[in-house]
Amino acid sequence: MIVGPLQLPAWLGGASSFGVGLTMVIGWIVVITTLISAVLAIIRK
Repeated sequence: MIVGPLQLPAWLGGASSFGVGLTMVIGWIVVITTLISAVLAIIRK
């Protein structure tokens, strides 16, 4: 897992609250899609 805030480019918001929030949203989307795909793989067996 990723620990600590990601270093985003300045044009993405850098270390501002928007940049951190965007990073968190992307991270949660990745986690949720991974969990959903894992559950679907288990169901389809």
